[in-house]
Amino acid sequence: MILGSAIVYFYVVKNYNPIRELLQIIGSKMGVAYKNKSNELGFIKNTISETLDRQEKINEKLAAQDYIIKENFLTRLVKGKILNETSIEHTLTSYNMHFNSENFVAVIIYIEDINTTLNENDNYEELIKHSKSKIKNIAGKIINKNYDGFVLEFDEIIVCIINVKKEHEDDTARKMIHLFTKAKKIIEDSYGLSISVAISLIHKNYNGIAEAYEQALETIEYKTIIGSGQVMHFRDINIQKSADTHDEFINYEMQLLNCVHSREMRSAKRVLNIIFEEYLLENDISIYLAKCRMAALINTFHSIIVKFKNESVFADISDPMNELYHCDTVNKLRNYTYKILKNIESYIESKENYEVENTIKEIKQFVNKRYIDSNLSVAQIADVFDMNISYLSKLYKRQTGEVLSAYIHKIRLDNAKKLIVQTDLNIAEVSKKVGYYNSNALIRSFNKYIGITPGKYKEQVKY
Repeated sequence: MILGSAIVYFYVVKNYNPIRELLQIIGSKMGVAYKNKSNELGFIKNTISETLDRQEKINEKLAAQDYIIKENFLTRLVKGKILNETSIEHTLTSYNMHFNSENFVAVIIYIEDINTTLNENDNYEELIKHSKSKIKNIAGKIINKNYDGFVLEFDEIIVCIINVKKEHEDDTARKMIHLFTKAKKIIEDSYGLSISVAISLIHKNYNGIAEAYEQALETIEYKTIIGSGQVMHFRDINIQKSADTHDEFINYEMQLLNCVHSREMRSAKRVLNIIFEEYLLENDISIYLAKCRMAALINTFHSIIVKFKNESVFADISDPMNELYHCDTVNKLRNYTYKILKNIESYIESKENYEVENTIKEIKQFVNKRYIDSNLSVAQIADVFDMNISYLSKLYKRQTGEVLSAYIHKIRLDNAKKLIVQTDLNIAEVSKKVGYYNSNALIRSFNKYIGITPGKYKEQVKY
């Protein structure tokens, strides 16, 4: 009996030694002390589980880092900061990105607004951030279903780079417009967003990606002319530009008038120089066309003289109109029109120095009295004070260091904060009392200028 027990004990110890060694190795390598001597299997299981969890977290961090590095590379590629085709090819291969052709199209998606009703606690910036993520997801799915490509987000826009197969090249414009019109409808219907889409022409090779992106940027800027919330193709705006070439002289005349009316005299002189150098002194201009353009320019300056005729602008000119109509050569007209602009510039500078401080005070007083009016705007103030909007905005910014619209919001928000703290009015009622159309507008302004919602502001003040 004793001998049998000894034999059993011998083999138990012999077989247990490898397990003890395994536990010691695990404890040493993992930095975990083995305390529960009666549950070796549980200790091993827990240790392996913890090891796998750590490894998974490490893998997630590495994947996130790889994603950031990949995004940075693709962003630099799109912006034209990587020019070596071989380097681009190798890097794309390392990211397992392969394209079927050398043809690329760039598409820009820009969020114009969120059309859904905002709650008091909604953060507008966070909503935009989430909306961009949703758009990237939808755009990526649509692109990958039909083409190869990738989607990026930078500089407040979403950029899609699409690789177009050779057999699709001729019909690409129509297909892209159709594809992104469909995508736009899905995005707007599903998430209550208003977006604009700009599509480039096809460009060759990897370096052509940056050219396509620049075209898409130029196209998205065109929304200021045709309106936002549309799908635009560079082909269409390029045709429009070509068709408008013959109107460039007239456009410069309008620019000249606008510059004078907004009292931007340096810009006015620059535009006048362009008119003479490119449209009146060019070598291949016909005499007839030159006379027509001179007559048009004389008529423009007639309007300018009329605008300032009651001021002491032309004290050194006995009869401004008569001298204008006696300018029978381009050079005479050039010298005389420059003299008119110079007189106006001197007059404006002397007058501004005297009047500007009182004007700013009056504008502030006006805002303080009228902030309750939801129609109060920079345009309305410009109309009341008989100023061009652009001139008023720049004058106010130059004198005060802030934009006029921001001052309007400041006064409204200052009064809103008083009502929120001192009364039991709800957000909708407060909005109306301080000049906002609805609670959404007040919440947006709070988020933008104060950094929190009205509700959170009230809580902070209470405590």
